[in-house]
Amino acid sequence: MAFTLGSSQGTLNGTTNVTVVAAPSSGVVRTVRLINIYNADTAAVTVYVIYKVDTTEYTLCKVSVAAGETLLYDDPIVLDSTSKSIVARLGAAPASQNPHFVSAYGDQ
Repeated sequence: MAFTLGSSQGTLNGTTNVTVVAAPSSGVVRTVRLINIYNADTAAVTVYVIYKVDTTEYTLCKVSVAAGETLLYDDPIVLDSTSKSIVARLGAAPASQNPHFVSAYGDQ
């Protein structure tokens, strides 16, 4: 079976969940290798990285990220079902600018 690399990028949206790594297609196993969230705001923000299965959420980490700093989550995560994804959100609205993210994964 082929191994296909992929990535996603975007901007967090305050306290609303944003999909950082989407669920794989049926029959595909997605291995998340990296999630990078950069705080472009002028103040620290609290970031939640969450493993989501259907509507159940499991917090992988909750980190205060200083202005101009980066949260790097590089523990491998396996998404082996169309109901599993990775989302992120902030603990409160940012002062002026939402953080942005990049994720990297492989599908098999």
